[in-house]
Amino acid sequence: MKPANLILLAAIVALAGWRADALPAGRTAAAQQAAVAGQQRAALYQQYQAEFAQEQQAAFAQYNAQQAAQASEKNAQLQAEARAVWDAAIKKLTDKRDADIAPLRIEEETNLDDLKSQELILKQKATELESQRSQSDKIIEHQRAKQSFMPKDLWRMLDGKVCNAKDTSWFQFTGTVLEVKPNGILIHGDFGEPLETPLSDRDYFVENFPSQIYPMADNDVITYPMNFVAHYDPQSLFKYTNQTIDLTVHTVRKLDYGHIVDSPPPELVKEWQSKIVVIPDTNPKLTQELDDNQRKQDQIENQLAEIQNEFERKKEIINAECDAKIKDLPNVFAMQLKEKQEAEKQAITAKAVAFNQSQADKGDAFGLQRMGERYRDGDGVPKDLQKAKDYLVKAAAAGSSEATNELAQLNSN
Repeated sequence: MKPANLILLAAIVALAGWRADALPAGRTAAAQQAAVAGQQRAALYQQYQAEFAQEQQAAFAQYNAQQAAQASEKNAQLQAEARAVWDAAIKKLTDKRDADIAPLRIEEETNLDDLKSQELILKQKATELESQRSQSDKIIEHQRAKQSFMPKDLWRMLDGKVCNAKDTSWFQFTGTVLEVKPNGILIHGDFGEPLETPLSDRDYFVENFPSQIYPMADNDVITYPMNFVAHYDPQSLFKYTNQTIDLTVHTVRKLDYGHIVDSPPPELVKEWQSKIVVIPDTNPKLTQELDDNQRKQDQIENQLAEIQNEFERKKEIINAECDAKIKDLPNVFAMQLKEKQEAEKQAITAKAVAFNQSQADKGDAFGLQRMGERYRDGDGVPKDLQKAKDYLVKAAAAGSSEATNELAQLNSN
């Protein structure tokens, strides 16, 4: 209910009472009826007053909720600031701890320099020995792989002579079949000694390839696991005409598959079997050098451990002292945090005072009432009873019944 409506109702009630008092004695019944109507209007006025009070209370509640939300946000900010200060204090203590440990570490490293230098030399030697053994193992493994390599069709007839396809100049070949010819196959790929790096990708021709045994078609692929080998003569070339593109003549390298021999001469077989040599697993000398080197490293590592343990013991004493100081920090910073929170609370109160003052300056009844209460209680402003009375008088004049009651109570005290 708006204040103007309340004033109008009060005037109506007053007028009704005056009219009842002005009636002649002969019209008592009419006067009684008028009095009842006046009482009803007075009750309605009181109802309007109650509704107005409820509206004011709702506005107060909303304002208080806003203030509480701001206070919560400020509290979170204070906690973050306190955490930053806490971290800075911890860093200061740990920096001092580290500064105290630094000379101990320098002393330790000075004592360890000679041992570490010896250890480094031994480790470098171990690396070299391991590299030698690794290389030796690779060579042995490669030799074994070459020895165990078994080409397809081991025995061949070449230029009227039986040959073993593991002999020199017999190259493994792979690639994509470009064309199958009556006397061999044209391939794009590479060829070279088995298990060695091939020469390069190129077109080449394998003469006498047994297509009747290993049927091939254009675009078929010959892979390494097939173990196909053919004899390579650097002077042997093959010329062919490109029938599918430009009819030009091309010259490529030629390998000769030879003719498969199923039953080689026994003496030749025996000769090749005698060439097989058992390759040992390891290099005994390298193994012994590695073992000796490792024993020396173990001795140095034991000496290093003794020096490092002494350093750790001294460092632990310094760490314990630092930890004790850190443990004592919570009480100090809890007090500082409380002081910061109180300062923020005062800042919020000052903001509320400024808001109430601005409302009071505009003649707002609630603003005037709150400023009167603040000067009465010393809430955000210095306690001043005279100013409190002045504000409450203005609030009452502006229509605040609560201010009227508070003013009466203040005057009675």
